[in-house]
Amino acid sequence: NVALELLIKEDKGAGFLLTFFQFLFVAAMGLPQHLQIQENQIRLKHRAPFKHYLYHTLLFLIASVSNNIAFDYGVSQPFNTVFRSSSLLASFIVGYYLFAKKYSKICFFSVLCVTIGVLLTTIAEAHQKQIESGCCEKTLDNAALSPATDNSSFFEWVIGTGLLLLALVTITILGHFQGKTYSLYKSSAVEGMFYSHFFPLPFFLLFFNDLKIHWNIWSNSDPLPLFANYGLYIPTLWVYLVLNIFTQYVCIIGVHHTTASFGTLTCNFVTTVRKFLSLLFSIWYFHHSFSELHWVGTVIVIVGSFMYVVSQNEKKKTCLLYTS
Repeated sequence: NVALELLIKEDKGAGFLLTFFQFLFVAAMGLPQHLQIQENQIRLKHRAPFKHYLYHTLLFLIASVSNNIAFDYGVSQPFNTVFRSSSLLASFIVGYYLFAKKYSKICFFSVLCVTIGVLLTTIAEAHQKQIESGCCEKTLDNAALSPATDNSSFFEWVIGTGLLLLALVTITILGHFQGKTYSLYKSSAVEGMFYSHFFPLPFFLLFFNDLKIHWNIWSNSDPLPLFANYGLYIPTLWVYLVLNIFTQYVCIIGVHHTTASFGTLTCNFVTTVRKFLSLLFSIWYFHHSFSELHWVGTVIVIVGSFMYVVSQNEKKKTCLLYTS
């Protein structure tokens, strides 16, 4: 998140180029494992039918591009974080209504508790940062939810929010599709991760001019002082890109393996709690004040986490049960 925020701060319209490099890196890392050469023929290995991965690709591409270009429309990083914190509840709703999954009542309340707790803690932290930066006139709500800049029009901000909503819905549906594919065809998480990043690459050719513009912006950015002292002039934005790609790659691996092994809802639960723990670490590391709202959010997340663990021990109604 830090590398992403630094990059977007310098080049707000870099969403397509950033997404392209994220997809390219993951696809390049997975290609050697899936490329098969036999009798002078080159083919790609796969267990699940390609049509399933094409569905995954479309959803993943929509989610990734929508999330990254939302910054073009006045969406701030704190608001993006708050919005994405609701992914756990979204996963529960989509799984129940669209995929006919069965969840226990305790599972529902645990999901609701964790979602509310993370939202409260995130908003409290955004408000605290506003106070520490001297923007005391901002209220608790608009400190976290206001447009990223004062010059951004409200209409643009609405578009950005709509893009975040589109990304949230599509990535939630994608998670359930992936879980179903892994279960049905016994395909690996590595396979799903590779094809969902490999197939969309030709799509970026449609935006070649935009990619070229931001490539030049990144290449002409100020060199990182650390490397400049050694005679190496590496543009700062390219360094931010490398940091973002590697951290994003580790995150993507974890998401796909968790989805394949434990199911979509558990994957969303783990990633949501991880965001919460990262936020607590940030508060401790940067010596931010821990307000009453922080404590309320923390207690609610702990209670919700305990309830979710209890729900996993239920034999008849488990949070991971697929209907036949």
